[in-house]
Amino acid sequence: MGAKTERKENELLREILEAIHHLKKESEKIMSVLSDLQAAVAAVQTAGATSTSAVLAAIADINSLPASDAQLVPLTTALTAAALQMQKDAAALLSAIAGVTGAPATSPTLTAIPALSAPLAGGAATVALAGITSTAPTPTITVLATASDNGTVIVVSSTYTSPNPTGSLLITPIAAGTSTVTVTVSDGVGTTTQSFVVTVS
Repeated sequence: MGAKTERKENELLREILEAIHHLKKESEKIMSVLSDLQAAVAAVQTAGATSTSAVLAAIADINSLPASDAQLVPLTTALTAAALQMQKDAAALLSAIAGVTGAPATSPTLTAIPALSAPLAGGAATVALAGITSTAPTPTITVLATASDNGTVIVVSSTYTSPNPTGSLLITPIAAGTSTVTVTVSDGVGTTTQSFVVTVS
């Protein structure tokens, strides 16, 4: 009886060891898939940041030209829309990948911006941006500002270097009126926005 029991115990131990070995192999496969997905996340973050930065640079170049050139307005609007769409597309893709890898979805932060009164004859005004943060593993943060009036009341451009917690906007009055400025912060995983009203008189 003792020898028979020992054989059964040995067989059970062997089965347990085989099961552990099998689980280890499966675990290694899963970790390999997760590693590939995480690499894909990093690649999308890099590509999205590069393309968005190029569009933002083009917008900055246009905004540095004389604001009176009406031909610049539709081009600036088109480039701004393209940059925002790239941010949304990248965020949607990364969110989907994060759902597979189990990584938590995150959104960057931006402190609320108070309304601004800008005298038409006062020249450009600087608006401070604060509270820019991200909990993404390796964030490349971008800041994009748009004006609701399409450049007829003000021209707005942003200055920001990732991953600093602060940045600034340059508001250039063109004509009397009211415009809503929307600031979009993206970290390659999520986006957040803050809006404020600019009154030019």
